[in-house]
Amino acid sequence: MTIPIKSRKDFSYFSETQSRIIVSVSPDKKDEFQNILHAAMHPCIHLGVVGGSTLKINDDIKVMISELSEIYFNTIPRIMSGEK
Repeated sequence: MTIPIKSRKDFSYFSETQSRIIVSVSPDKKDEFQNILHAAMHPCIHLGVVGGSTLKINDDIKVMISELSEIYFNTIPRIMSGEK
């Protein structure tokens, strides 16, 4: 994924700016989707491709999906059981 940096990296990566929406569209519908948005004068950019075993954002973040999944699904149960 390539995210344009307009100010600070942390702000560009993690802010919850109003009207920012991430949409997943199948490759065969990408052009049609972009044409619809452009016709409605809604700006859009292609961030990347879904798939693989690693989340990579620009050259700054690279983490295995399995690690993200473990954190997402197990952090609260681990805390509740007293583990660190």
